[in-house]
Amino acid sequence: MSNSLLVLLITLPLLAFGVVSIATPLFARRFGIGVTLLGAMLLLGIGIAIRSIDRVPALYFGTLLLGIAIAFGNVLLPSLTKRNFSKSSGFITSLYASVMVLGASLTVGLSVPFAEVAGLGWRDSLGVWAVLAIVAAIVWLPEL
Repeated sequence: MSNSLLVLLITLPLLAFGVVSIATPLFARRFGIGVTLLGAMLLLGIGIAIRSIDRVPALYFGTLLLGIAIAFGNVLLPSLTKRNFSKSSGFITSLYASVMVLGASLTVGLSVPFAEVAGLGWRDSLGVWAVLAIVAAIVWLPEL
């Protein structure tokens, strides 16, 4: 890949954050926070799975979907914690942020062993994380 294409790949999530963050309250108002977050989790799983396909356009499209899904979560989860845990929203927000960092660290730390030790290769190793996003969506269903 050229440097320009790599920069575009890195820029896509940031563009999605900027655009989708502005539109997220409209989705939440129309569909509710719970349904919008469910859609974000499903979109996250789909984006991860698409990124694992052995095609450059799939890498870009999946990355864009990931950026959109993460933008929804970044806007809505703080509102959800404040609404549902108003007396302890600071603690819950800290817990949420810590779990996000832990999850990201585990993903980075385990992807290479999955690729090399388990013999999945880098694409399937990254694709494994789509399963967790889909499981999160299933776990979220009773909250609707």
